[in-house]
Amino acid sequence: MFKPLIVAAAALALAAPAAIASPALAQTFETSGYPKCNAGVLSFIPPIVRREAVAAVKPGAHVSVHQICRGYELNDFGNAAGLTRTIAANPTLARALASWGWRPDNVVGINILNDRSVILYVYQNPALG
Repeated sequence: MFKPLIVAAAALALAAPAAIASPALAQTFETSGYPKCNAGVLSFIPPIVRREAVAAVKPGAHVSVHQICRGYELNDFGNAAGLTRTIAANPTLARALASWGWRPDNVVGINILNDRSVILYVYQNPALG
């Protein structure tokens, strides 16, 4: 007589955590994409960077390289559009990019804090591999 009630209670106890956990897993999955694509940073850097400023980055400058989108399409050219050759011609910037496995044409954003500190934001189109 009590056996069916015990089986039903056990089934309910096993099913309830799964039902409760499902929305949490879905929410975790949706928010997990944020760190992979943080292209919003391009809104906080100067909209225009002059070729002369890029060319003036001196040897020994601290250059940080940050990947901003991984596995997502980026629909923004950033402020580095048209600066690929200038970045490639600057040995300090080219060396920093190469040390992390990037090329000058991967740079979509550049923030020159002063001639001794530069941040390069890089992106690789997932369609290109």
